[in-house]
Amino acid sequence: MRSKKIYFFIVIILHFFINTSVFSQEVLPKEVKNAVASGSSKELAVFFNVNIELFLLNKEDVYSKAQAQLIVKDFFHKNKPHSFIIIQEGKSADSNYAICNLETSVNNFRVYISYKKIKGKALINQLNISEYNK
Repeated sequence: MRSKKIYFFIVIILHFFINTSVFSQEVLPKEVKNAVASGSSKELAVFFNVNIELFLLNKEDVYSKAQAQLIVKDFFHKNKPHSFIIIQEGKSADSNYAICNLETSVNNFRVYISYKKIKGKALINQLNISEYNK
């Protein structure tokens, strides 16, 4: 009888962790991670939605996919990435997000990416890159 209770307890605990842990959260696609880590605005723009809310240092507005790519290209040209580390990933009411640290040749930046899965593809709605001092 005791072993059935222990088994039941373990099943409940596993169910809780699976439904509330990393397993149930969306994960930022590796292609997005690789694009930022390598400083490729072209590869990153593949994941931009038709319009994207971009907060990049002194530029804050809603841009078309093409405009946003040019702005991000200029940023990566001036700030060559050295490392890109995801700190936290999760899901809000209607979208997924990732909070990351980006170390570049010039400075350190905090990156916030908000995206939605549409027809199985992650589309970035918001990209926020701000200076960050460790």
